Amino acid sequence: MKIQFRGQNFEIPELMRNNISEKIMALKHLFVEKVNIYITLIKFQKNLKLEIVISTQNSLRLKEEIIENNLESALNILITRIEKQFKKSQYVTS
Repeated sequence: MKIQFRGQNFEIPELMRNNISEKIMALKHLFVEKVNIYITLIKFQKNLKLEIVISTQNSLRLKEEIIENNLESALNILITRIEKQFKKSQYVTS
């Protein structure tokens, strides 16, 4: 699992990167193959836009995004959405 970060309008602090990585690792059990995860954070005046793109070698590509003022809640919502998408696409290991 390879995670890449990109910050727009600000530099993502290392502590924030580590916290996000820990949360994303909770999805590890869903993947059968190697995946690349691209995380983009865009800072607005009061809100953050969090975008997560997951791509696999078998051309599966999932993208979820949310605009929130709380990064923690945004991350939890997106992880739940991604889990639901995987269950629908039957890319889970049983």
